[in-house]
Amino acid sequence: MSEAPFARRVARSFLVAGAGNLFAKGLQAVGLFIVLDVITPAQLGTASLVIAIFGMLQAVTELGLGVALVQAKDPTRDQMDTLFWLGFALSGAIYLAVFLAAPLVASFYDQPILTPLLRVQGLAIVLSSLFLIPRNLLVRDLAFGRIALIDNVALTAASAAMVAFAFAGLGPWAIIAGDAGQRVGQLLLTQVARPWWPRLRAFPDAVRGMVRFGLYATGSRLLYNLYTNADYLVVGRIFGADAVGIYTIAYRVVADPINAVASIINQVAYPAFARLQDDTARMRRYYFTIVRANLAFIGPLVLVICVFIDDGFVLVGYDQWLPAVPLVRILGVFGLVRAVSALTGQLLNAVGKARLNFVYSGLNALILPAGFVVGSAFGLEGVAWVWGICYPVLVLFQFGYAARALGVSLLRYTLGTFAGYPAPLAAGVVILATRYVLETTLSLPPGWVAGIGVPVGLLAGAAVALYTERASLALIRS
Repeated sequence: MSEAPFARRVARSFLVAGAGNLFAKGLQAVGLFIVLDVITPAQLGTASLVIAIFGMLQAVTELGLGVALVQAKDPTRDQMDTLFWLGFALSGAIYLAVFLAAPLVASFYDQPILTPLLRVQGLAIVLSSLFLIPRNLLVRDLAFGRIALIDNVALTAASAAMVAFAFAGLGPWAIIAGDAGQRVGQLLLTQVARPWWPRLRAFPDAVRGMVRFGLYATGSRLLYNLYTNADYLVVGRIFGADAVGIYTIAYRVVADPINAVASIINQVAYPAFARLQDDTARMRRYYFTIVRANLAFIGPLVLVICVFIDDGFVLVGYDQWLPAVPLVRILGVFGLVRAVSALTGQLLNAVGKARLNFVYSGLNALILPAGFVVGSAFGLEGVAWVWGICYPVLVLFQFGYAARALGVSLLRYTLGTFAGYPAPLAAGVVILATRYVLETTLSLPPGWVAGIGVPVGLLAGAAVALYTERASLALIRS
């Protein structure tokens, strides 16, 4: 495909995926916002332990087969049938293991309710395998309009179920209902948007290369899910369910906006990079343009969150969540680094370097969980500081791998990746000045500080990003 049509297609995909994903995350945030008013930190913490456990298992259930299908240049029908049955068999085996191990996990955390929660949530693993192939066929086709519609309709129904369960007094079941309900909706709607049914046949030899590639991708994702969920498990074991609830809110307040943008970037950029894997110069241009613009817009948002989080909790009457404030501000350091590193793993997978992602993820999986245990000696803040100190250092290893993939030096890669920092730095000055004026000069109460400061800060951040990233946005539009 020539430069101009391909660029327009990628740009349209970003716009559609971006709008759909932001709507979905907004809807999810509204649902959680409502639920937080009726559930306790302990109930949220219990549900978060379940979600964290399945976050680690999710990578194994797919075996990287979806990534392999997207990366393959011309997958055949025989290969797709084989991938489906392989994924389905694996998910069934994992669910059986979860069903049997659930009482042991509940005993380890001294929470009997974890047994039924784990067994019900485990069904989502099997459901995900049923739409693995049609979902990734939509990704291959850059059909993000249909994907956005599927996800948003499913999420709307799931959020309604979560709120209903919460107000019915079902506590952690509300969070589980929301997550499992979304998978059911995605399964049904994906089959409507991209009907695909497997044949009762399999050809193991036909997918040997895809499985080999998928194993590296699975290993990377499994290790990634391990180290990104290990903090919840450490906090739950050492500090209890209440602390997990507080930590969950702090982490999600920072990570959810970043993950919203990262998911937009990843689901569009990965198939785009996969198609450009033989044209390094074009891929390099797309990569640095996207990552720079990403940082310019997400950086000010992270700063607004960190500066106004305490007044924001007071504004909405969520005083029970105020212990999360210092954690949010520590995790903001992680957030700013995550804003520029989210795309690197997808770049390596797209050029067939999944092994390097595996090595990098293994390094994180060795160091970060051990760091969480050591950091726990200093309380929840100690666990959060592991993200703020260790993670930025470890990211440099991933940058080195990506620099080689793009054919540039580590210095040039790092400078190009962090080139979007003038926007958040300039916006940060405006955001801090706004809080100082509202809080110190005008002596406004906390609710007013947040009510005025947040929109002013967001507008300032957007204005600065639009001004400083004129060239990047022009390149994307062109």
